[in-house]
Amino acid sequence: MIRPSRATVSVEIPTVINWNGNDYTVIQMPYAQTGGGTAYLVVSGTVSSVDSDKMNSLTINGVDYTDQYSTVMPEPVDGKKYFIIYDGKNPQSSFNIEGTNDWSQPSMAVSPTTLTGFTTDPDTPSPEQSFTVSGQDLTANISLSAPASYEISATSGSGFGSSLTLTRSGGTVNSTTIYVRLRSGLSAGSYDGEDITISTAGASDKTVTCSGVVEVPDPSMTVSPTSLTGFTAEPDTTSLEQSFTVSGQYLTDDITLTPPAHYEISVTSGSGFGSSLTLTPSGGTVSSIDHLCSIESPVYLSGSYDGEDITISTASTSDQTVTCSGDVIEESKSKHDRQPHIAFRI
Repeated sequence: MIRPSRATVSVEIPTVINWNGNDYTVIQMPYAQTGGGTAYLVVSGTVSSVDSDKMNSLTINGVDYTDQYSTVMPEPVDGKKYFIIYDGKNPQSSFNIEGTNDWSQPSMAVSPTTLTGFTTDPDTPSPEQSFTVSGQDLTANISLSAPASYEISATSGSGFGSSLTLTRSGGTVNSTTIYVRLRSGLSAGSYDGEDITISTAGASDKTVTCSGVVEVPDPSMTVSPTSLTGFTAEPDTTSLEQSFTVSGQYLTDDITLTPPAHYEISVTSGSGFGSSLTLTPSGGTVSSIDHLCSIESPVYLSGSYDGEDITISTASTSDQTVTCSGDVIEESKSKHDRQPHIAFRI
């Protein structure tokens, strides 16, 4: 005969659970059965002991407990459940199980379940967005796995990676903020409908769907300073050098620098001066480089050479200029009137 359970529970539970292809009748502890026959039973919670006598067989989660008393149980299924197959020999066969019932089901809450509007460039992670995760009646930790184009962290601004584990305490994960961003190093394009998966044992997976775009900014150049003054030379000499810097981002072509007729430029102090210069980007970038300029070497008449522009250009962006001003001063025949030689280069 089957004795009714003496325990009550407040949660709604199924009457039958299938495990390994067999249907098991849900029962509660403590439970006792006598007599012959075969039964497929399942209890859930904490089993304190099992006692059987005159059995053909008794297995719990596949472990043999035939005709024995034990307080040691096998590992539960989903952290709680014990699936029992009972086969009695005769009317004196008996089986008893003691323990505490727990039919609560693991559950998770995730909000929101969609994050949109991530935007960045190929070299920079996007600004963060966030969602929250919590869990109740858990039998295992909560695991989060990010899709290939996104990364996650439990800390704003640091610790980003492809996976994350939230550790339960007493079966609970309190509401935890998870930060999400599009990772750096992606090619230009849309990254829509990619799911962060949130999972734990005994509960259905949940997802947070992410959508964003990686955009390549327009080419840009930075030139500083944009004006050089005070070049001074004699008719048969060059001036001293002065310098300016050029850098570029997201470039699709070389940067070309063209000085005006009376000036010359170089990337090397003291040598290599000429009437043009080409800077080749690496990965679309030209790092900040000093460029040197002086009044050109052939003999020019004394006078002012002001407002002459070095032109800096590249594809898909506006030209920039560095305006140069200087004087060629003829040396006085009188030693008393002779001016000191001053030259500048950039």
